[in-house]
Amino acid sequence: MKKLNLLACFLLLSFFTQAQVQSDFNAAYRAHPAVPKPLLEALAYSSSHCQNLQPEEAFDPHHGPGRYGLFALVEDGKGYFKNNLAAVCKAAGVSADAFKKDPAVQVMAMAAYLDMQCNALQVRSITDMAAVIDAVSEIPDAGTVNAFAKASARYNVYQYLVNGINTDQLKTAAMAISPDAWFTPETYRMMTAPGIIINGDDVSDGTTQFRPGNPVINAVTATDYPPALWVTSPNFSTRSLSISAVAIHTTQGSYAGSISWFQNTASGVSAHYVLRSSDGQVTQMVREASKAWHIGSENSYTIGLEHEGFVNDASWYTTAMYTSSANLVKDICTDNGIDRTTCYSGPASAGTNLLSASVKIKGHQHYPNQTHTDPGINWNWGSYYNLINPITCSASATLNESYINTAFANLNWSSVSGAVNYSVEWKTTAATTWNSITTANNYYTIAGLAASTGYNWRVKTNCSGGSAYSIAKTFTTQASCWDPNEVNNVYTAPKLITSLGGYTYGKICGSGDIDFFKITTTATQNIIFKLATLPKNYNIETYTGAGTYLAGGYATGTADETVTLFNKPAGSYLFRVYGAAAADNDALNDYRLQITLAAPTLARFGTAQEEAAVEQKLSVSPNPVSGMAMLVYNAAEAGYAQIIISDFYGRPVYNASRYMQQGTQQVRIDAGRWDKGFYTVSVVLNGLRTTTRLMVTK
Repeated sequence: MKKLNLLACFLLLSFFTQAQVQSDFNAAYRAHPAVPKPLLEALAYSSSHCQNLQPEEAFDPHHGPGRYGLFALVEDGKGYFKNNLAAVCKAAGVSADAFKKDPAVQVMAMAAYLDMQCNALQVRSITDMAAVIDAVSEIPDAGTVNAFAKASARYNVYQYLVNGINTDQLKTAAMAISPDAWFTPETYRMMTAPGIIINGDDVSDGTTQFRPGNPVINAVTATDYPPALWVTSPNFSTRSLSISAVAIHTTQGSYAGSISWFQNTASGVSAHYVLRSSDGQVTQMVREASKAWHIGSENSYTIGLEHEGFVNDASWYTTAMYTSSANLVKDICTDNGIDRTTCYSGPASAGTNLLSASVKIKGHQHYPNQTHTDPGINWNWGSYYNLINPITCSASATLNESYINTAFANLNWSSVSGAVNYSVEWKTTAATTWNSITTANNYYTIAGLAASTGYNWRVKTNCSGGSAYSIAKTFTTQASCWDPNEVNNVYTAPKLITSLGGYTYGKICGSGDIDFFKITTTATQNIIFKLATLPKNYNIETYTGAGTYLAGGYATGTADETVTLFNKPAGSYLFRVYGAAAADNDALNDYRLQITLAAPTLARFGTAQEEAAVEQKLSVSPNPVSGMAMLVYNAAEAGYAQIIISDFYGRPVYNASRYMQQGTQQVRIDAGRWDKGFYTVSVVLNGLRTTTRLMVTK
């Protein structure tokens, strides 16, 4: 059997921004209005997760023919699969080479092919597209198994239409399409079943047989792994060794395509099980007692599991598929006396990586005499091990509320030994249904709560044994405009903050509300102020204890504000938080304030300081400027720098802190918002101030 390196076999060359790929789809819809939206997106995502597949070799005996482009089309089906790439290129009048190189050409070509099929089949509505989807498939037309495989491919497209797509590249809205429009009730039942049996030319879910166009009848079944039971496939032989290991594979293609390919006697390959990416559906292809042809010299003692997807794209390895696969492996281990703790749990790798024979559950790439590198660099062996070897929880969690405000509540609970994660539920005391989330942490903030309202909350520990939900606790949110720091509206009565490093929550409750705070230090320090989770545009300003202005943060919108005071001697410091405009206030939502101290970065004096001043050069260009300008700063050392720009009267118009590496740094400044005139630009880094002048014109 010919063997290829899977990383070479499928190079996922192109990653596209959402704007790029959506522009291509929109252009195709305009050119071919017979194609309904968002059929192209659903086809691309179900086929390749919208990646431009480019196999270096056109054929791999184990994983089937190479697939190209966003739609995973087959150029050479080796006398079994249809050559759908040629059909699409012919409909669009483009060459195969042009098609392979450019995703935009692929989208337009597929639209042309779909347009032709829509006209030939006289369909226009998305609800009538089942036959059009089948026309695109590479799967052969003959046989019940291939009919089932085509229906599986169609079901993948259907899922992304009715559920929508929400990724960094693609976003489509969910559509209301009845399954009756695309499937018979019998077929739809098969598509959604947790497992499938294929016995010769019969396909069943253990209760009902798949007979396209025929009434539902009962099936006779036998058991290996309920509910994915057994299959008589042409590609198997008798074992010469007892079962002692499990091999984890990646299909390098689709679930439906693998089911069809493993029925091809000419391929000379098979696997015991195939698993679907989207929901973990299991199809058994060979009885465990028989030897499937999946890993060459190691076939006699292994059971092979093929997982839908491509090794270079982690998005195919879903939680549902991991969980389903782990449950299947646990069953195999129980039936064959394999120690589940012999599953590999180390880092993933991109190449072949021979592991000891004592490791019994491992990847294709980990066995002797292999060149395939699946499941590859993106398979999460640590999480997979934990699913196969779950830890039993030792105790229930104890619940606490650390902070309750008007619109949110900070909740925490004691950690539980052996917990994989926690489920948190909450509701108003009057409600009958719960909201819920799952988190790996033993804390969570519930936001968006109503003021002056009672809530219940509870926690469940998730692990091998699991736990029931805890007894619910109750809390009541604060009234609108509640601020624990009030009254602190004047500088003579500030709120004293004594616990530095932690969070202080406050609220700008209405127009004119100002919050004053005070800290006292006992040694020379750098003092760092951070204002975060802003509901509106708030500013922060710092002062000496006597009221002299030091520095401020004036970022626009709800961006975080950070101000650093360098090398400040022991003493008291005042600061205030306020809305940038009268409308910048929020009676329900808090801001979060954090103050931390850092070791001082003392200024240098004499010759060393003069030398540093020569090294640290500052310029702004263009100068004069009427719009965007680039501040260029040559930092002699790395550290946190304060950038301050003041107008002719000394009033700050820009004040920001940022970390600078040693060497030349660039900062974009929008000077177009400022009045015409002269401005002073200063950078303070490690106690040294460097200054230049800037002229703004209009």
